[in-house]
Amino acid sequence: MAIKINSSTVIDDNKLFLPNNSAEVSTSATITAGAITLDLNAATVFTVALNANITTITITNTQAAGRASSFVLMFTADGTARTVTWPASFHWSGGTAPTLTATNGKEDIFVFFTVDGGTNWQAFTSGQNL
Repeated sequence: MAIKINSSTVIDDNKLFLPNNSAEVSTSATITAGAITLDLNAATVFTVALNANITTITITNTQAAGRASSFVLMFTADGTARTVTWPASFHWSGGTAPTLTATNGKEDIFVFFTVDGGTNWQAFTSGQNL
């Protein structure tokens, strides 16, 4: 059974079909006391002014196991070398997380996805020093 919401959005057998050129929501995440929270119900693209080291990353509202969740994380450097303590659940190619760009105004972009409810996140460097 299909439910038509409007001329371009249809729900059909537990699948949601969105209009062409639909946009993902982007929001900024602020570092507070070394921590950031990424709410996947609020957005899937997060921009972060990297003005402090990050010691804790919390991801909320991940899809249940068997459904995929993904997000993009974009850091903009402030000219000081910063570090991120990535969660142990993040699995980087070769087993090593990237070194962040320190040059003021330059961006590092990372992409993450999970299919097991956030137990394991595949972590990819999309671009650095952009």
